[in-house]
Amino acid sequence: GLGKEGGVNLIIPTADSSIESEVKWMEDKIQENIKKRVDTYVFSFQDLPSHSDLRRMRWINPERVFVFLFSSSSQKAKEEFTVFKMDITEIGATLFELIKKYSSVEEGCAIIFTDLSVLIHSFNVNDVFNMLLEKMGSLREAGITLYAFFHPEAHSDPAISPLFKNVSDSVTRL
Repeated sequence: GLGKEGGVNLIIPTADSSIESEVKWMEDKIQENIKKRVDTYVFSFQDLPSHSDLRRMRWINPERVFVFLFSSSSQKAKEEFTVFKMDITEIGATLFELIKKYSSVEEGCAIIFTDLSVLIHSFNVNDVFNMLLEKMGSLREAGITLYAFFHPEAHSDPAISPLFKNVSDSVTRL
């Protein structure tokens, strides 16, 4: 009952911010997690951010930082990263496996989605929302914090942003 509870935190960059500011935030979060002895998993969707940025994050501490690249085109990256097919079921299954692995580890882990808006555009809002809702309780119980970059300006439907903000435990603006 006293253990750390996980959850979902949206990271919302300003409309004019660059990918460099997002990468800097991720590197800082990875450093913070390493000090707390918490593993970090970066879920990169469709090769965003660049492989060099992902490589730099991974080499901060290769024993505590893991990159899962969900891509429909990357082949050469398999030598450096764990590459999965860009598929909502693959993403959900990978989340499930991490939840199962860390459910008995006191420190839990952190997962960073780069980025949720790409998922919504690649699949659809309902599938992505349902996947997050299905995993929410398990993330909390396992003490896993999921940080998801989200770009409200990338969505033409004004209902999408409040939908994800309402189920998030916190919203951080960069």
